[in-house]
Amino acid sequence: MLQANKLSVSDVQNCRMTGDLYRARALASTYCLENENDAVGWYEAGLIERLSNNLPQAVKYHAAALKINPNFFGAVLDLGICRREMADYPAAIAALSAASRIDATHFAPSYYLGMIYLSLRDLKHAINYFSQALAVEPNSIDALFMAGLCARYDRNYDGADKFFRKVLKIQPDHLMAKGLIGQATVLKQLEVITDQILESKVLDVKRGPFKGLHYIRPTVTDNLYFNLAQKLAGLHECELWLAFDYLLRQNYSTVINIGCAEGFYAVGFALRFPSASILAYDIEPLEREHCVEMATLNGVVDRIKISGRCGQSELNEAVVGNSLVICDIEGGEKELLDPGCVPNLKKTTLLVELHDLYDPTITPTIINRFQNTHEICLIGSVDKSPARFDGVLSGITLEMLRVIEGRDAPMHWALMVPLGSDAVLV
Repeated sequence: MLQANKLSVSDVQNCRMTGDLYRARALASTYCLENENDAVGWYEAGLIERLSNNLPQAVKYHAAALKINPNFFGAVLDLGICRREMADYPAAIAALSAASRIDATHFAPSYYLGMIYLSLRDLKHAINYFSQALAVEPNSIDALFMAGLCARYDRNYDGADKFFRKVLKIQPDHLMAKGLIGQATVLKQLEVITDQILESKVLDVKRGPFKGLHYIRPTVTDNLYFNLAQKLAGLHECELWLAFDYLLRQNYSTVINIGCAEGFYAVGFALRFPSASILAYDIEPLEREHCVEMATLNGVVDRIKISGRCGQSELNEAVVGNSLVICDIEGGEKELLDPGCVPNLKKTTLLVELHDLYDPTITPTIINRFQNTHEICLIGSVDKSPARFDGVLSGITLEMLRVIEGRDAPMHWALMVPLGSDAVLV
C-alpha cells in the first residue's frame, strides 16, 4: 500500500514562491501543527502572513520561531520588517538592530533601518545606515535612491544628484530618479519663496473648496515644505475642484481619508461637514503628527480619528452608512480597493488617485472592479500656469511648478459614485 509523502517545509516554501498565498498559508498551518519545534516552519508561516498583509499574525509566528531559535536571522529580520510596516518603529529598530548583530554582512537590516530613520527625518542616522547597506551592495538601486532623498532633504542637492545619476546609470528608465535629478537651482529658488511665506503670521488657504483652512509651519525636511506655496494658493490638485463641488453638496456621515499626509483633505472635510465622522490614515508617523497639529489648529481635533495603516478589514468596518473614501496611497490602491474583499465599498463613493506610472494595470483593474456597481468619472491632471498664482503668490515659475507637482507622468483620478444614488454625478 502506497503511503502519502509527508509534508515538508520545502513544500511550503515552493508554494509560497508560486504566489499562491492562500494554499501556502494552509500548508504552513498544517506543517507547523505537525512540526511545532521546527523554527523554519514558523518562520515560513510568518513570512506568508506578512506577504498576505496579516501583520499581527506574522509577528506571532516569528515570535514562535524565535522562541525555538533566538538567533534565527530570517525570523528576526522579517519581524523587524513587519514592525516597520505596522509603524511600530521602536520595536522595528530593536529587531533590525538584532538582525544586524547576528549577521553584520547582510544588506537588509541596514537598508530597513535607513528607511525607518528617513521616515522619522533623522537624516544623520538614515544616511549612516544607507551607507552601510551600500558598502554591502554598492549597486543597490533602492539604497542609492534613498541616499539621494536623504541628501535632498538635507539641502545637499548636488550630493543628491550624484546618487540619482548612479541610479540612472544602472537603471536608465527609473522614473523617480529622472524626475528628481537636476533640480538644485529651482529648489534653492523655491526655498527663498517658501521661507518668505513662512514669515507670515498666519498661513491659510487663499481659494478653492477649502479656502480658509489654517496651515501648520513645515520644516525643510517635511514633505509639505516645497508644496506649501501651491497648497496655500488653493491650487493643490485643483483638477478636482469640480469633483469637490459635487462631493461637498452631499451629506456624508463618514469621510475616510487614506494617505492623509498633513491633513489637507481630512481637516478640510471636517470643517465642511461638521456632523461627519472623519477617519484619517497614514503609514508615516510624522504625517500623522502633522495631521494632529492641523486638526488642532483648525479646532477639529476631537472629530478626527488618526491611525496608521488601513487594511481591508479596517476599511470594511469604516465604510458604514453614507461614506466617502478619499485615497492616495502611491499605488497601494490596487491591493486595498477590492470590493470582493471589502464588500461595503460597493455602496460607497470613492475619489482615488490612480498611480499607473508605478503599475499600468491599476486603472483598468479598478475600473473592472467597480464598473458594475458605480458610475465612474476619470479626471486627468493638467499643467498649471504660474499665472494661476497671481494675486496670491509672486515669483513662481513653470520650472518651480513642475518640481512642486513632483509628477513624472500625467496622473488621473477616479471619482466613483454608487449606481442608484439619490445624487446624480454631473
